[in-house]
Amino acid sequence: MRKILVIEDEPVSRALIAKTLNEAGYQTVESESARKGWECLFVERDFDAVITDFQMPDLDGRELVLLLRGHRDFTEMPVLLISGVVDELGLGAVMQLPGVAFAKKPVAPQTLLKHLAELIKK
Repeated sequence: MRKILVIEDEPVSRALIAKTLNEAGYQTVESESARKGWECLFVERDFDAVITDFQMPDLDGRELVLLLRGHRDFTEMPVLLISGVVDELGLGAVMQLPGVAFAKKPVAPQTLLKHLAELIKK
């Protein structure tokens, strides 16, 4: 079973994403902040991908992707960024990195699953 880290500061969105993934056969671990999600990656090192909100208060999705790509254990970790507000400047730079995809909120369940499957296949 594939294991996905879901990082989202909005509880309802986080629960909906996790529910969609669980119903599709994925195992999920949820985090309410990117900083806690980053720490979780070192505790449970067996994640297949990360789904993270792009705009969060403590550490945003762009910063998280850069941390992942800068750490030898996570340079190839697939990341799906999701956001209702698109910061084209911040988003453009990280979208050039390998293994990163973007979906605009609200994300339909089939769109979420499609993006995730494509990322994990690569």
